[in-house]
Amino acid sequence: MTVTTRMPGGDGKIVLFMPYLHYETDEGRQKMMDAVRDVRNGLSDEPASPTSSPNSLLLQAYLPGKPRIHPRRTLDQFFYHGLDTSARDRDQVVYRYCESHGHQRKIFMVDQLWLFILGKAIDLVVTCFPERWEHQLKDPLNVLNGIMEEMNAKTRPSIRSAYDLAILISSRCSGMFSRHRSDDQNYQFLDMFESSVGRATEELTQLFYQFEKASTQSNEWLRPKRRHKLRKHRNDHQENFDPLLDIRAETSLLTEVRDIRDELNILTMVLNAQLFTLGDFRSSLIDELSTDRYGTTRKVSTFVTDIRKRTLDQERRLKVHKRDIDAMDEQAERLYKSLTDLLDLKQKHSNALEARFASEQALAAAKEGQTVMVFTIVTIIFMPMSFIAAYFGINIDSFGDSLPASFVASWTFGGGLAISTVFILMAFMVVDITKAFKSISSTTKRHLSTGRTVAQASEMQPLYQTITPIRERSNETIVYRGEMDDGTSPGKIYREFSKASAVSGMSRTLSNISTRHRAPEEDVEKAATRGGGAYLHP
Repeated sequence: MTVTTRMPGGDGKIVLFMPYLHYETDEGRQKMMDAVRDVRNGLSDEPASPTSSPNSLLLQAYLPGKPRIHPRRTLDQFFYHGLDTSARDRDQVVYRYCESHGHQRKIFMVDQLWLFILGKAIDLVVTCFPERWEHQLKDPLNVLNGIMEEMNAKTRPSIRSAYDLAILISSRCSGMFSRHRSDDQNYQFLDMFESSVGRATEELTQLFYQFEKASTQSNEWLRPKRRHKLRKHRNDHQENFDPLLDIRAETSLLTEVRDIRDELNILTMVLNAQLFTLGDFRSSLIDELSTDRYGTTRKVSTFVTDIRKRTLDQERRLKVHKRDIDAMDEQAERLYKSLTDLLDLKQKHSNALEARFASEQALAAAKEGQTVMVFTIVTIIFMPMSFIAAYFGINIDSFGDSLPASFVASWTFGGGLAISTVFILMAFMVVDITKAFKSISSTTKRHLSTGRTVAQASEMQPLYQTITPIRERSNETIVYRGEMDDGTSPGKIYREFSKASAVSGMSRTLSNISTRHRAPEEDVEKAATRGGGAYLHP
């Protein structure tokens, strides 16, 4: 667009790159992804057909080249670079809201505004921004139509320079989702986030109510006096008792709240980028216009004041949007903490129930053990009696035709009780008896192992023989060397003289060197030199 009205100021150039929020239908996003994939895979090399859309032709022409065209990106593609976000794109808050309310499914997009201000001979603004894949003429959020409407609006001042037009374009893109931009609820995207957060809050309230109700009924169920009454309504009890152990609803809601916070953080990042860019844009405009080239200082000052006011209003509107998003993020954070607290309460309550049931099962097991012990004692008492009575019932000639009752009773009860007493004591002391047997076994093994070690050590000791000293002082050493290995050479006694000057006569020793370990004569000399005695080689 060209603006013929000139304003005094510098002749520099200003370039602006800024991300801004827009939307796309799920159908259009899928078509765009398919077209990009076809171009990258080389499936669209055929000549363009008359039915090809302008966006498809644009991708075919510039996507394979260098530098490549900058296609539209979804909210998650803007944040997660280089990842496949197809699943995340269909899990956006806006997508879920539109799907649950029966609206046309939409998703957030992050587009790029490229704006160039050229001002030497003429004031010229060159701007680029994408459109929807298959945009309709009556799109309330169409950027180009919105700019044209504001330029022709009679409620605002007319465009006087390229700087006015640049401010209008940046304002339109940065305020794309203003609440007053459209009356159609299908395009109130911030309201969709607020509605999603409110619905999650209501679900959390219901989950707390169900937890409280189930907790109360579980306490009544744990009372022994009321348990038999509640057994008649077993199905109702099971239905009200399951929420204490089932965490699927809390986990699903926690995932949804986390996704909401994730998208709100991405929106905040986009708004922060816009605030930073617009702040630099305002400073650049003011610096450019402050250059008094034509000497009309008053006119430049008025124009600079007007631009400062308009850019500050623009930043103030962005801060309002950012404050709304921050408020929703704080509410979502409280929801997230409340959900984690609810899960923690459920976990603690489940642990308490588990401990209670475990204690009851332990008591029941103890009672069963006592019952088994009683039956065991009764069996131990009556089994010997039964054996003795059966033995007396055998037809044996030595018993005669009949036995006296006193004789049978004394042996049956006396002998049976004696045997039963022994086995009952063994039953009660089985642990102590087992420990005693283990202790005796380990002690026996230890003594046997010690005896074998001593025997082996005694066998390995060398044999030494001491000779009575011949003289009180001498420096000679007598060494006896046994037979040779073949037994042909008899043993000989060698007399060696040590080189030590002061050697005690008590060190003269006869060493019987084994035939299996023969020490060389030079070793004998060395030993005599060191200590005056014989060299011993075991």
